[in-house]
Amino acid sequence: MTKLYITRHGETEWNKLGKMQGWNDSPLTELGKVQAQWLRDRVKDINFSKIYTSSSDRAYKTAEIIKGDRNIEIVPSLDLREIRLGVWQGLTQEEISELNKENHYNYWNKPEKYITVEGAEGFEEVRDRAYRTIMKMVRENKGKEILVVTHTTVLKGFMCALQKKEIKDLWEPPFIKQTSLTVVEFDEDENYKIITNADASHHQYIFKEYNQF
Repeated sequence: MTKLYITRHGETEWNKLGKMQGWNDSPLTELGKVQAQWLRDRVKDINFSKIYTSSSDRAYKTAEIIKGDRNIEIVPSLDLREIRLGVWQGLTQEEISELNKENHYNYWNKPEKYITVEGAEGFEEVRDRAYRTIMKMVRENKGKEILVVTHTTVLKGFMCALQKKEIKDLWEPPFIKQTSLTVVEFDEDENYKIITNADASHHQYIFKEYNQF
């Protein structure tokens, strides 16, 4: 069996502000770093052959924290970056809604009706590059365990393609929390079994400053 572990980066400053990041970036918050530490502790006994990460700094920093002091190669990939959002990047949800309320609604609720904005990718493009990129990593690590650190839409797109679902089903539950863990096993014929999907049971909201979560 080849085992794929896939996660989303930790919380960022723009996540807190409700801003769309896309190919832009913002640093991890203190909570985001702690979330990565929680996942690090959860997977500390897994012998990853490699850690693949989006080249965006928020994902790369998450990967570094999960790696800790272990001798594991971290491989950045442009193709693991979040959906490119063009003119929406850096805007809040409210600002985007003011530009085009219907298209903003469709983005989150009826993705099959979302009209790609200027300078952006469509959901189909992200789904296809996510599947192509991640399955190539799976094939290059047969019989091994790998970790992929990426973004919500890439993860959702990959799972959508893997399960042969339609774009209209892209946002169906579960919600992808920061550093939640999805695990998929593949046999030699690339038949797959989903072991866990967006599981965040390792999140430990025990710190006073995080009680609101």
